[in-house]
Amino acid sequence: MAHHEAELALLDLQVHLPQDRLGGPVVLDGDLVEGTVGAPQWVAAAGFTSGTATKLALTVDDGTGTLKVCNVAFTPTGTTTDLGTVLAAASTASTPAGCVTSVVPASGTGAITSINGKANTGSATWKVSTDGSAFAGATRNKVIGVGDTIALRFS
Repeated sequence: MAHHEAELALLDLQVHLPQDRLGGPVVLDGDLVEGTVGAPQWVAAAGFTSGTATKLALTVDDGTGTLKVCNVAFTPTGTTTDLGTVLAAASTASTPAGCVTSVVPASGTGAITSINGKANTGSATWKVSTDGSAFAGATRNKVIGVGDTIALRFS
């Protein structure tokens, strides 16, 4: 690989800080990296910043054909959170509102047995997937990380 191609590949992998924090364009190894001043930038993060408000994506599929899609605003208390905390926040701070109206149980670490009044029945239960992983039984203590996309499905 030529030196210039290697630099381009490296630039593709670099995480850049927003320009407004740097007061000007980013300079890497003497090369100017252009961008739009003040535009949002993706920045890698190892975990939530405790006490800093954030949002996560959530879908709720109750099996009736009406998929609810929302973002959930909450303030984490550690570098990870749990599904129970996200669902509690979704019941009061989701956009659009009404994505989650109720969760049973409302506390603890066990299996989630009902969401939005739809209760587990026989083999049909609430399941969760994060970031496209296989669906598994939804529990309140399921660990949720920064940037996770959460899908709940009744099946």
